[in-house]
Amino acid sequence: MSRTESITNAYAVSEHQPLPVNQPQQCESQDLRPAGELAPEQFAELKLLEAQTLADEAGPGTAIDTLRATLREIPDFAAAWQQLADWYRMLNDGVGLLEATRHLARLRPDDAAALAAHGEALAKSGDRALAEQHFALALQLDGTSTFSGFWLFDLLFAEQRFSDADHILSRLRQHGADGPFLFGREAQLAAASDDKAAANEKLTAICRCKGDVRWPLHAAVQALRKAGWRFDVRDVLESAMQRPDVNPEVGSLWMRVAVADGSLPTDAELRELASRHAAGLQAVATLGEALREAGHAASAVAFVLRNQHWLRGSTTLWGMGGYVLATELRYREAIAWMTDWRGRSDAAAWMLFNLVEALRATGDDATARQAGEQALTLPPDHTHDLHRVWLAFDRPFEQPELLEYVATAISTESLSEGSKFLHGLVSAMFEAGVAGHRQLPFADVRSSVDAAIEKYRSQLRREPGHRRFLHKAVRQIVACYDGWAPKLWRLSKSLY
Repeated sequence: MSRTESITNAYAVSEHQPLPVNQPQQCESQDLRPAGELAPEQFAELKLLEAQTLADEAGPGTAIDTLRATLREIPDFAAAWQQLADWYRMLNDGVGLLEATRHLARLRPDDAAALAAHGEALAKSGDRALAEQHFALALQLDGTSTFSGFWLFDLLFAEQRFSDADHILSRLRQHGADGPFLFGREAQLAAASDDKAAANEKLTAICRCKGDVRWPLHAAVQALRKAGWRFDVRDVLESAMQRPDVNPEVGSLWMRVAVADGSLPTDAELRELASRHAAGLQAVATLGEALREAGHAASAVAFVLRNQHWLRGSTTLWGMGGYVLATELRYREAIAWMTDWRGRSDAAAWMLFNLVEALRATGDDATARQAGEQALTLPPDHTHDLHRVWLAFDRPFEQPELLEYVATAISTESLSEGSKFLHGLVSAMFEAGVAGHRQLPFADVRSSVDAAIEKYRSQLRREPGHRRFLHKAVRQIVACYDGWAPKLWRLSKSLY
């Protein structure tokens, strides 16, 4: 069978759906010496449980080392490789993920989820051809695996192998695939085939789907606009906004399109829109970010301050106002805007992060700490680890486990430049042995701090909170070392 036939006979979305979770399997090796009365398989499972407990307490960094030590003795312990793959995926460690999933695919050659996991790692590492083979094999084993099918479609579509890509979608539909992630890919294929009517139909269908439709919606709109059907996109989105059952994410994208096209509604129209339905509220909540992305940050600030009497009536729009003011460094105005944060039980963690940034910049660390600690009691979002970065600077000797977690368990890949800078300072404190951790040589710690400063130098002068915490981190690092070199280094950093 040819490679093409293998693929076409045979991913949800990295935006894709999550991989099926495999049940823990007992160790297949019989080489481990039993501890006491435990059988080898029981001892292996015990070591896995110990590593998982360690990860829960201090993050996966040390737990990974512990589990890898077990795997050096039991290389065929599939459940351990599965756990390592999960941790590496969480840490965005592509090299580690590739290794762990390679072992999984070897140990479970008839497991579609294991083959698809290795296919994902291969695709992310750039080995597209081998990734296609793994997804095709996984799809042959399990025709309902949308994870494998969608990944395979995306790879084929990127290579403009539209006929093969269409065959994959047909196969998925035959096995019951449906919903927005299928519609998004059908819209992409229709646009690439110059089928405007079909592309519009699929975009309309996505607008009426429930749940998270961000990736399908953006993929479909991007495909239509790339095909030159800009006005069709606006017509479909505006028509959808008239329906009571429109997905709220449509409002967000419609606002971005309106701002990009210079067709922003009036303040009165926006107020009416916010009260119409969830999509209208989401549209207005996106306004500040859309204006900033289009280069109209001053207009975003003016809109917020001009309409605060009704924007503050909704916690969603209150959060948007705080975001606009804080990101434009209007810190005291942001604090005044969010002064009632304690009374907003429906505030989200990301909203409080903007307050924390403003409070840190103005020196109110006590209130910032209270807001950050409250944020960590709220449903998790992308700012939970950002709150932990700020909190790690406070009382490091009383919370060494938080310092270690931030330094070893938080991936910097998706952090903003400001958060990466702060993360670098916390990591340097950890490496210096603050709070009793293992200490690296001063020259190494100094180099890592200097590198973080160099990357953030242009913005550092505009960020009083980041400068204060640079000085705080340097003081704590220097206190860990003897000699004149650390003291002279601290003196040089006082210039910032």
